[in-house]
Amino acid sequence: SNRITASISVSSLLQLLNDEVFPSLLVRQFAFMQVFNGNLTALLTRNINPQQLPHESDINELASQAGKYLPNISPDSGWVRLILPLKVGDSFIGFWLLGRRDPDDVYPQAEILILQSIANQTAIALSNILHAEQLRKMYQSDIKRYEKERMRLALELHDSILNELAVLRTNLDETSLSPKFQTSYEEVIHRLREIVSDLRPPMLSYGLKPAIEGLADNLMERSKDTV
Repeated sequence: SNRITASISVSSLLQLLNDEVFPSLLVRQFAFMQVFNGNLTALLTRNINPQQLPHESDINELASQAGKYLPNISPDSGWVRLILPLKVGDSFIGFWLLGRRDPDDVYPQAEILILQSIANQTAIALSNILHAEQLRKMYQSDIKRYEKERMRLALELHDSILNELAVLRTNLDETSLSPKFQTSYEEVIHRLREIVSDLRPPMLSYGLKPAIEGLADNLMERSKDTV
């Protein structure tokens, strides 16, 4: 249970179940079904044909039979011997469908309680992983929007403001410009270029490593090698 809840990805969780958990429980036939937005998806199966898997219309029936040993009383009774719900709160996020098991395909009630406990831990792990993936996607989306806005602002400063200042400078009478004005003008241009570079470092287009090296060089130059 500790290893199940410590899983950090769906793939690692499924590998643990497939390689260690189900084999240690002597289960030779199973399906791990996920419920999401009313859809039923097989995340992991063993010794099951796709035609033998339940469909979305079977979710309510699966829930009604959960936790009960289903003996093989007829040829039409199907392969499932035990259905374990994976719930978080009042919501079903999946099912364990367990079939053939050594040595006699029987699931005693005392063991069903243990199996359900492990299924509960799996539900918690799956829920945490899915929430983490959703948050990661949201974070990446925010980062992309943030980077896009920084690039837009950098281009606006470079293509509009700096160019307009350059045009303004060429239209001025050089003889009427004081040294103080020229110094202030150069400082404004230099500062604007620094802002543009900070918003979107050109070296970032060549990869993170060149960009970091370029950032370090700029910091050392600005600080006169005191950093």
